[in-house]
Amino acid sequence: MARTLHDLSPRKARPFVAVNCAAIPETLIESEVFGHEKGSFNGRDRAEGRLLRAGRGRNAAAGRDWRNAVGDAAKLLRVLEERKFRRLGARTEMDTDVRVLAAMNRDPQRAVAEGSLRADLYYRLNVFNIAMPPLREHLEDLPPMVETMVSEMNQKHGRKVSGTAASMLDRLMAYSWPGTRANCATRSSGR
Repeated sequence: MARTLHDLSPRKARPFVAVNCAAIPETLIESEVFGHEKGSFNGRDRAEGRLLRAGRGRNAAAGRDWRNAVGDAAKLLRVLEERKFRRLGARTEMDTDVRVLAAMNRDPQRAVAEGSLRADLYYRLNVFNIAMPPLREHLEDLPPMVETMVSEMNQKHGRKVSGTAASMLDRLMAYSWPGTRANCATRSSGR
């Protein structure tokens, strides 16, 4: 979904950076998202960062439980409001123009009410909200999805598989497709 939104946006010529923040240790999230300067901590011999770069527009798809990451959330809010950030260990601020797409697999309003999502961050990100139902709620989309995947695999592997056995589609349609509803919110720090 994030890639599609990027590809259909006026920013499509700019880089797209997807980050699974849940897979990054809490101690490294600030460096990974906002970057760090050379020597800012052991083992870092050059300045770098995944999402935000000075003077270059970025698009980011990220998910994170911001309950305990108060400092990181405050920095992200500042990026969205003022289009400025400071790398870990930096003395000066940098300008940026970034679009953030945040996704979670639960109702964000419920997460705010429970205290597991910062309300100020949710309201700042929630400019454009997309609720994505689990596949079990729109099984009519399954056959065209299968066709698309078969076509992509044919192209990737130089094959010419055509069609899908009815029994296979029946099995896919009968599957329970466990999972939860995903909610995405997007916000651009630029104009």
